Formats: sequence, structure tokens, C-alpha cells
Amino acid sequence: IVGRFIRRVISAIGIIVGFAWEQCFDAAVDAVASVSSNPLLVQTILALFCAALICPAWASFILPMVHQKGWRFGFVATQVATYAKALTEEDEESAKEYERLLSALALVMARSQAGGESHRQRRQSLGELVQQFRSQRRSAQEGYTALDE
Repeated sequence: IVGRFIRRVISAIGIIVGFAWEQCFDAAVDAVASVSSNPLLVQTILALFCAALICPAWASFILPMVHQKGWRFGFVATQVATYAKALTEEDEESAKEYERLLSALALVMARSQAGGESHRQRRQSLGELVQQFRSQRRSAQEGYTALDE
């Protein structure tokens, strides 16, 4: 019950902050437009500029987080997978490790979606994956250092 209450308070504060930003932008656009000879044109140009600036960022970061439920884990799995794949394309051993970690991550996410894990268990599973990845990464780096010497 307390958790739901806290989430609702955070959502309410988020809405209030959103309206405050909207009021701030509206006042700024009005102030800039009022000193021009054609205020309507200036307001239209500024509105289009804001949309051109904000919409791509929203589509790249916010939308995938919502659609893929990245807010549960703090990251979007497909973006992490794309980044990791780019890092491991040249090294066969890293590519195999990448595939193993992705399958483990998919298992954690599947359990989460099926309702088989609590939030705490999910965080612990992800934490264990991160620790495994870090230790294997360290040992691989130590192996590369030994080869260089």
C-alpha cells in the first residue's frame, strides 16, 4: 500500500513539474515573440524548433523505455544488445560471452513478465549477471595484458 502511494505521489509531482515546464516555455515564447514585428510567425517558428528538438529525443529514449518496459530494469534491453554486439563483433570469444549473457538476461525478463519473480529477486538476478560479466571481463582483460607482455 505504501509503495503504491509513493508511486502516485511521484507521478503527481512529475505532472506538476511537466506543467511548470510548459508554463515556463509558454512565457519565454511569449516574451520573445512580443519584441518582434510578427509575433505569430515567431511563435510558430519557436514551436516548430522545440518540436524538432524534443521529438527525436523522446522517440529515441523515452518511447523505447516505455514500450519495452525498460523502467523495470533501468535500461532498454535491445539498446544494450545493439551496443554489446557492436563491441563484440570482432572477437569470437566475446561474441559467445555476449550471447550467453543475453540468453540469461532474456530468462530473467521472461520470469519477470510471467510474474515468477519479485522485484527484489529480479534485481538480485540482474546483479548476479552483472557481477559475472565484470569478473569475466576482468579475466579477459588480464589475459590480453599477459599476451601483450
